[in-house]
Amino acid sequence: MKLNIVLVEPQIPQNTGNISRTCAVTGAVLHLVGPLGFSVDDAHLKRAGLDYWDKLDVRHYDGLDSFFAQNPDGPFYYFTTKGRHIHSDVAYPDGAYLIFGREDRGLPETLLKANEPSCVRLPMRPALRSLNLSNTVAIAVYEVLRQWGYPDMETQGQLHQLRWEDCIILKWRFIPMNHTLIVTDSASDILPEQESRYGIKVLPFSIVVDGKSYVERRDFTPPEFYQMMLEAHALPTHSQVTPMEFTSVYEQAEKDGYDSVIYISINSHGSGTFNSSCIARDSYLEDHPGSKLKIFCVDGLSYTLGYGYMVVEAAKKAEKGVSPEEIVSYCEDWAKKSTIFFTPFSLEYVRKSGRVSCAAAFVGGLMGLKPVITWVDGESKTLAKLRGEKLVVPTLAKMAAEKMVPKTDYCVVCGLRPEIGQQLAAEMEKLVGYPPAMITNAGPVIAINAGPDLVAVCIRDKSK
Repeated sequence: MKLNIVLVEPQIPQNTGNISRTCAVTGAVLHLVGPLGFSVDDAHLKRAGLDYWDKLDVRHYDGLDSFFAQNPDGPFYYFTTKGRHIHSDVAYPDGAYLIFGREDRGLPETLLKANEPSCVRLPMRPALRSLNLSNTVAIAVYEVLRQWGYPDMETQGQLHQLRWEDCIILKWRFIPMNHTLIVTDSASDILPEQESRYGIKVLPFSIVVDGKSYVERRDFTPPEFYQMMLEAHALPTHSQVTPMEFTSVYEQAEKDGYDSVIYISINSHGSGTFNSSCIARDSYLEDHPGSKLKIFCVDGLSYTLGYGYMVVEAAKKAEKGVSPEEIVSYCEDWAKKSTIFFTPFSLEYVRKSGRVSCAAAFVGGLMGLKPVITWVDGESKTLAKLRGEKLVVPTLAKMAAEKMVPKTDYCVVCGLRPEIGQQLAAEMEKLVGYPPAMITNAGPVIAINAGPDLVAVCIRDKSK
C-alpha cells in the first residue's frame, strides 16, 4: 500500500528533515511543493534526516499547479486547523495524499473551500494555534498505517544485550469484548482498511477474464480490474462463494473461540452465495451436534455499499459487545430499507449482462441516454432516462436526498472516474448538510453487470 505526504511551501528545514525521516521509516513518498523556505542542501535539513536520505522517495514541484498536474487522481486529504472533520474519522484508501501547508499560514483558503469534505484537523484545546508541523505529520501518518494494519512493517523489537525469552514474564492473552465474527463477501466493496480495523472476514468472489481465473481483492484492485475489463475480449464472469468455503470459516471461527458468526450476504436474488451460506450452516450444525457456535445468515438484499455499509456498522457493534441477536436485527432492518440509485455511463455492459435488452441499449446509446436505475425485489428498475452526463449527478443527488431518512448516513460508489464520485458527494452534502459516510470504488461484481464507468449513491429509504 502506498501513502503520500505533501508539504506545500515548507519554511523550516528542521521540520522537513524530521518529516523526511518519518517518511523513510514508514515507506511514505514525500512530495515537496515550492517555493521552499530553504535549500534542500541545508545542513539543518540533512542533520534532522540523519542517514535516511538514501532510503527516501522524494519528489519536487515548482508549485501546486505542477503538483496537481502530475498527480491528478488523488484522493487528497487537506490537514488544516480550519477543518471540520476529525482526522481519525476518515477511512484512508490506498494511494492517499495527505497535504500540509506552510508553518506560518497553512494551506490556501481557496483550496480548502473547494475541497471542504476532504479537510481534516487534529483535535486540540481551544485558543491554541496548532501543533508543530512535523508532529502533525507523524500523527497523521501513523493513524493511516494503524488503519491499514501496519503493512510490511516490523511490529516487534529485540533487546540488544539481553533476550526477551530469558525474562520471567506474565503473558497476558488479550481477550476482546467482541465474541462475534462478522463475515461478508467481496461484493460488499468495504475498504481494505475497514476489513483490517474491525476484523471483518471477507470471502472473495472468483473472477474469470478471458479464460483466466482471479481472486477478487487479492489479484487486483478495482481500478486495475476496470482496465482488465476494457481490454478483455469477452465480458468477465464471477462465481458464487461455495458452501465448502463457508464451512471452513465456521470451523475456524469456533477454533478461534468465537461464540457467534454473522454472515451478511450479497442480494440473494442476484447470487446463490446467500443460499451457500445457509446450506453450510445447516450442514455444520448437523455434523457438529455439540457445537455452541451460533451462526446467522443475513440476506443483504442489495449490492456494493447498499449492504457494505451495514457490514462495517455491524462490526462496530460487535466490537462494543452488542449481542449477535441485536446486530442481526439491526442488519435485517437496514437491508429492508436500503436503496441504491446508480447510473452506468455506457449501456454496453448492462446489455451484455442482460440488465437491459439489446434494443433498448442500442436506442439509448444512439440518443445519448443515461439511465437512473435502482433495484426492487432483486430486479433492476429504470427510474429516469437522462440526456447527457451533466444531468446525472444532480439527478441522483436530488432523488437520494428526497428519498433518504433525514440525518442518516449515505454512501457514494464510483468507477473509472473517481472525480464524478467526488462531485456526487459534494452535491449530496450541499443538499443534506453533511458528507457521505463512505466513498468507495465499485468492485468487479458490480462492474461486470453495470460497467466500469458508473456512479451510485446508497441511502436508507424513508418510503420502505
